[in-house]
Amino acid sequence: MPYKIDTCKMKLPRKLDRRIKLTNQQRIEIANLFNQWYTQTRLALIFEVHRKTIRNIVYPEKYQADLKRRIDGKCHKLYYNREKNTQAVKNTRRYRQKNKEKLI
Repeated sequence: MPYKIDTCKMKLPRKLDRRIKLTNQQRIEIANLFNQWYTQTRLALIFEVHRKTIRNIVYPEKYQADLKRRIDGKCHKLYYNREKNTQAVKNTRRYRQKNKEKLI
């Protein structure tokens, strides 16, 4: 039986959504620094995110191509770990339940 938190489709505020790693201001700053010859790896270290996150900000067309490949089902599923995913879903549900008061 699904958790009530999953069925009611409550949208988390941006400040509570743990999937969001960078603010819009930081994204603009990353684009500016990349234009000043900073490497993707160095920017990833500065902002403490994965290098691919920086690549998606700097090259949005590559990000869109990745999304399209994912939708078409042409991505390699080698990296999918069912147990790890199950645990991540449980942790997310607990986090959302704990912060339910803040959402209302």
